[in-house]
Amino acid sequence: MPNSETVTDYERLQTAVEAAGVGTWDFNPITGELQWSNRCKELFGLPATAEVDYARFLEGLHPDDRAHTDAVVQQALDPKGAGSYDVEYRTVGFEDGGQLRWVRATGRAFFDAARTKAVRFIGTITDVSESKQAESNYSFLAENAPLLLMVTNAAGEATYANSSLLKFTGYTLAQLQESWAGVVHPDDLRPLTERWQHALEHATAYQAEYRLRRHDGQYHWYLNSTQPQLDSDGRVVQWVSTNIDIDARYRAEQQLTQQQEEMRRVTELMPQMVWVTDPKGYHTYFNQRWIEFTGYTVEQSQGTEMWNNLLHPDDQQRARTIWTHSLETGAPYEIEYRFKSKQGDYRWFLARALPMRDEDGQITKWFGTCTDIHEQKLASEQLRWSDERYAMASLATNDAIWDWNLETNAITWNKALERVFQHKPNEVQETAEWWYSHIHPDDAERVTNGIHAVIDGGGKSWKDSYRFRRADGTYAEVIDRGRVAHNDEGKPVRMIGAMQDVSEQRRAAAELRRREEEFSTLADNVAQLAWMAEPDGYIYWYNKRWYEFTGTTLEEMRGWGWEKVHHPGHIERVLAFVRDAWPAGKAWELSFPLRGHDGEYRWFLTRAVPVHNEQGEVVRWLGTNTDVTDMRQMQERLERAYNDLELKVTFRTLELEREVQSLKQQLGQA
Repeated sequence: MPNSETVTDYERLQTAVEAAGVGTWDFNPITGELQWSNRCKELFGLPATAEVDYARFLEGLHPDDRAHTDAVVQQALDPKGAGSYDVEYRTVGFEDGGQLRWVRATGRAFFDAARTKAVRFIGTITDVSESKQAESNYSFLAENAPLLLMVTNAAGEATYANSSLLKFTGYTLAQLQESWAGVVHPDDLRPLTERWQHALEHATAYQAEYRLRRHDGQYHWYLNSTQPQLDSDGRVVQWVSTNIDIDARYRAEQQLTQQQEEMRRVTELMPQMVWVTDPKGYHTYFNQRWIEFTGYTVEQSQGTEMWNNLLHPDDQQRARTIWTHSLETGAPYEIEYRFKSKQGDYRWFLARALPMRDEDGQITKWFGTCTDIHEQKLASEQLRWSDERYAMASLATNDAIWDWNLETNAITWNKALERVFQHKPNEVQETAEWWYSHIHPDDAERVTNGIHAVIDGGGKSWKDSYRFRRADGTYAEVIDRGRVAHNDEGKPVRMIGAMQDVSEQRRAAAELRRREEEFSTLADNVAQLAWMAEPDGYIYWYNKRWYEFTGTTLEEMRGWGWEKVHHPGHIERVLAFVRDAWPAGKAWELSFPLRGHDGEYRWFLTRAVPVHNEQGEVVRWLGTNTDVTDMRQMQERLERAYNDLELKVTFRTLELEREVQSLKQQLGQA
């Protein structure tokens, strides 16, 4: 018989095991008696009072796992085997609605002295559902991520490659295990191998750009990131290598470099004086025309003052004012002024400059030109002013303006055709056919039919959207509109229009839609109920989890419809709280019960945070509702257990006090 101390140790051990969420079992192969701990029964969806045997155990397994699990048990009980037992299987809850759980069971068989038969079989069972889900998620991500993934062991031998990598290379995992060098471009193999060897020797991560051969023999540029996975002692367990397709970016960078070099050559050959400044107006570059005209080198001309000092005294302040305004506001710069030549005379120039911006809209530099207009200036003052207004209007709208003579079929364009679409004037044919030929084939018939329907039908205005081919062969998304002029007889004789490049706006709109779709996908798949509200608390959006839990629709919940799913006993408390919380404009949290679609109430912890604009004003609220029912129930059980224990200690103390008083009385009588 175990003594009281032994029983206490056993109970302590059993309590620790139960607290860790581990179930225990004890099977007598001879008698067939099977004992399960309460946790073990819980993982099979059974109450603590349930009776179990081996047949009941097999019945509680997923049908697909029964035969395999039974075979593993029989193998462990075989005296010829090692007697160990380690298996993962799914349980189907008997009395909890058939809840499916993944568990891992481990154990050991004990045999008689002659090792002829098993006499006892004991072990543990652990819920591994979360780790199984994590493995499933990892596998899903690895197979569906837009990248090529390979995992190797600590020695660098491939153990896994996702389907994207196998499909791209046309290799099998066995071929990659034999040698991955065959899919790397010969010129990249040596440096990549050296990086890999260094990483293996020093357990360090690295990144490298290299060309990877596709199954059809074509090479694509990839960014490789290789990271070691370390154990708790800092030893490499495995290597994870990801490859992101950067082929388009790499080729674009190469093309950009080439274009920059071509632009440098073009600026040196341009008849205008070309200059570049930083965002603050510091001149960093002048082309050869500047040097030839002024007699100053680039080094002598760099800075913020040299150019202004070469202007005619009557033009210096005006030029400084306009240039300062452009620098401060980012507005296009355009001015006519007189520059002093190296011979000492002044000539009129038309100066123009536009800011170049990064993806965030910040100015990175100014690109400007100075065009000699001296002869035109002297020839006709009136014409100069007319041309200037036309040019400034063109720059202000950045539209390609066209003028179509409907009687001769000739079309003339302003300089924006070159600036925006890169078509050089000497390459542009001033005919309607040239314009038609640069409309995307899928749009050409619709556009030409539409404009001629307006012209031939006596219409006055026309507008359409289509794709227009740039000089480099790519297509720009444009909005084109025009006005038809008629003679006294009502015959259409002229049409003037403006074509605006809206490619960036369309791209930005598409990017916004993509981000909104990503946000909706993310929000609909988080575990919490989520919502968004106006500054005054008017809720206009819920995620999918809300509708799944409450069984409601947006029409029912919009605004303050959420009151319908609140518990009647708590709604007034909630309303009083939020009436103060919305105007305060500070993050808040509150707990309350919500009614589910099944009519049952569950407790939720709601957290809300305000989103502010640049002026600090609340523009919307973001909120989540986290189910805390189980946590509250556990807390209540702990509180009841603590109160019961405290009451027992009080009663025991009173009994001991009565016994002490009785003993004192006995001793006093003695």
